[in-house]
Amino acid sequence: DVKCSPVEPIFVSAAASEGNEACNERTMGFASLTVWNMKTWKPMTVLPLGEDPPAITSLCFNHNGKILAASAVDGMIHMFDMSAGLQITGWPAHDSSISSILFGHDETSIFTLGSDGKIFEWSLHKQGQVLWSTDCSRFCSLDVSKHRLHEMALDATGKKLLLTSDLVRSPIYQVGEIGRA
Repeated sequence: DVKCSPVEPIFVSAAASEGNEACNERTMGFASLTVWNMKTWKPMTVLPLGEDPPAITSLCFNHNGKILAASAVDGMIHMFDMSAGLQITGWPAHDSSISSILFGHDETSIFTLGSDGKIFEWSLHKQGQVLWSTDCSRFCSLDVSKHRLHEMALDATGKKLLLTSDLVRSPIYQVGEIGRA
């Protein structure tokens, strides 16, 4: 994935190389998050992911570009302070790879879409607390061999969550209403 800062002339790219085993996304080799300067087109820094880092699947900046959220193939959420260039927190969000990550409308929560078809809204004030969830597996292929990543988007009010789909129609969820599409 690649995302531009909403305020600074920088972007962050997620990259991963394949490991020694056949195309299994959990066995990626080297993985990195690189911050690039858009004026010089040179890398500025590499954000720390720890030893044996998982491949990053999705990125999202908050409104002022100070925090970067990253999701990974191991089901973890990673949060970075962009001014310090350090990971500030992280937690397990899914039992499978996360396809998409998105800050909530008021930025007090974060949404994740797992490759298992589950959507969670996580509190940023009480780390690890689920505020809302639904199962969208009927709209998303659970066949990981297809390597399809689905995306999410919130409307301007933050009350409707749109989702890409494998079908002709895509669901729109009312945030806060359990399982309703």
